[in-house]
Parts: sequence; structure tokens; C-alpha cells
Amino acid sequence: MLEATDLTEEDLTPQAYEAARIQIAEDRALAEKEARDSALTIGEVCELLGRQDASIRRSQLAGDLYALPSNSGLATLFPAWQFAGNQVVPGLRTIIPNFPPYEHPLTIQQFMTDANDELDGRSPVEWLNAGRAVETVASLVAELGYE
Repeated sequence: MLEATDLTEEDLTPQAYEAARIQIAEDRALAEKEARDSALTIGEVCELLGRQDASIRRSQLAGDLYALPSNSGLATLFPAWQFAGNQVVPGLRTIIPNFPPYEHPLTIQQFMTDANDELDGRSPVEWLNAGRAVETVASLVAELGYE
């Protein structure tokens, strides 16, 4: 392995492995905190969209809104990427159910907000907000299950 990579013997020690494992865990925890901190509560979504709590919950159940999984079940949080101004990004009902059930919310956020060559360099959110074909994004989501 040392000949085929730029790793050194020090990189392969148990101490280096443990340091890398800790760094990865810290980075993931920070990314998850940032995702939760930037997400909107149900009250904030109600205010943003000018709708009642029950309407937002129905939209979530119908797949029109994506909510972060909750360990406690106490607070429902909605990632900010799915809102453009005071509107919901169009086409989410078609897209959200296609995400593999095991897909991590950070992976979904990254997928929805990163530029994609197959979408003319736009992110899926930008593509959908521009009124482009929902099916194009849905097919890309379907491919996530095969990666």
C-alpha cells in the first residue's frame, strides 16, 4: 500500500488510525450540528409559508416537505435548502420518496445543494426553482441507491 499511495508508515499506525477516526467523528458531528442549526422549526415554516401547523404536517406526510429524522421525536426540523423565499422548492413530492431510506440527511442536503454536471452545472434546488424537469432530478436521486 505504501508504494501505491502517498501514505507513510506513520499514517498506518494505531495512533494515526485513532486520530483519523476521532477527526472524522468530530467533522461529522459539526456538519450535523450545522445542518440542524440552519434548519427551520415547524413554527418557522408556518410563518415562512403563511400556513398552519396541521397544513405543514400534512405536507410533510405527503412528501412535499422533507424533515430531518428526530431521535427524540420532540422537534421537527426542516432543512432550509427546500425553501426559496416564501415558497417550497417545486417537485419535492416526486423527489423525496426516491431517496434511499438509509441515505444520511447530510448526503441529501449535499446532493440537493451541490452543482451537478448533469443539470447544466446547477444544483437540483436551482434546477427545480428554475422550473426545469422534476423527472431529471428524480432520476439522479434514483441513481443514489446504486452508488
